[in-house]
Parts: sequence; C-alpha cells; structure tokens
Amino acid sequence: TGSILVTGGDQTGTPFNVDGAANNLAIAFRAFDHFSITINSLARLKVCVADSSSSSSGGVALSIYPALVAGASPADNSSVTISSATGTFRLVEPISFDIELAKIYGFSFTCIEAF
Repeated sequence: TGSILVTGGDQTGTPFNVDGAANNLAIAFRAFDHFSITINSLARLKVCVADSSSSSSGGVALSIYPALVAGASPADNSSVTISSATGTFRLVEPISFDIELAKIYGFSFTCIEAF
C-alpha cells in the first residue's frame, strides 16, 4: 500500500472513505485493524469493524468505530496513520492500584477519547 489519505472532508458517520490503497485488494483493511487520524491537532484512534476491499482506483470505504461526528472530521487528503496508530485520551477517574502479598503489582484505569 501507498500513503492512505482521507477522501473528501466533512465526512460523518460510517463508512469512512479513504484512498491510496493498492488496487483491487480483496481485503485492504481487516476487522480490528486500528488507525489514527488527526482532527483539530488531536490524534483520534479508530478501529475497523469489518473487512474492507479496495476498488480499482485504490479507494476503500471503511466501517469504523467510533463513527465520525459532525465538526470532528478530518480534512480532505489528510493522512491516515496505520503503523503505530495513536489516540488522545483523558482519565475518567483517579488511577487505582493494589499490592498483593506476593508483591504482584496491578493497576487499572478508565479513560475516554479527548475531544
């Protein structure tokens, strides 16, 4: 694949249209593939929820989660990061942790995507 780019700005919902994939691939993106896009200087992490094929021109219509919402869509021809995809998140509550007798450390946290 080449550089994957957003096809058309102001997209909302799903599918999310991109281009730049190799032509005529039976599976250009697989379900559970993660990628990130930048919107208003923040990385947004997305996941494909179904396998997607590419067209004869390298276009792909991706079924994604979470879906794009109005006012939070990447610009036309923005890059789509597939390798080392990232997102911007914030904590919902303080981090909790416990130390067991065997000195096994564990912690948990809840976060949501920051907009």
